[in-house]
Amino acid sequence: MDVLGAMHTILRTTLVAWLAAVALASCSVASRPPPTSPPTNPVASGSVAGAGSTSSGSTRSGSGGVRGTGGIAVPNPSDGGLPPVEPTLVVARPGRLDTHPVMVTGLEARVEGSHAIVQLSWWSGVAPCSVLDSVVVDRAGATIALTVREGADQLGVACIELAQYKATLVDLGPLAPGMYTISALGEAPPVTLTVR
Repeated sequence: MDVLGAMHTILRTTLVAWLAAVALASCSVASRPPPTSPPTNPVASGSVAGAGSTSSGSTRSGSGGVRGTGGIAVPNPSDGGLPPVEPTLVVARPGRLDTHPVMVTGLEARVEGSHAIVQLSWWSGVAPCSVLDSVVVDRAGATIALTVREGADQLGVACIELAQYKATLVDLGPLAPGMYTISALGEAPPVTLTVR
């Protein structure tokens, strides 16, 4: 066998091995089952106070995907992409480094007992580069605006460019009877919540 033939065989074998590794990695990510149980104490506390309440139901808005998140391409089911996925429930860990707001794609609200509970969902990167730090709650009368903030566990580490669909629960505390408009930074439309 001549040198050129040997180089061709080595390149072909390397290419086949690389393609097999990429295919295997794609299959293992796509076939990963959803989490079987949420983390303990998944409800983050907000800073809204009020009087006792009951609910007429829950309200939901948002979509299962976005077109891009910080340079990470994310499929959008409405564009013929992958079907909607269930978000991974995450708990805020205050004190992350280099915190910044993230764009919320889904917003649900309900009243449990005397507390208003909001579920926010968004696409983001993976830990340790993208970790939920906090949810900022700004209230002006019957309008409540929420901002999800993420940061890193440590700076200067490399993370794979893999999009993760995340969600967190925020306890807005008890609200006085009335109608409330809840919004979040991002593309999720505001929702209204009626407390009786």
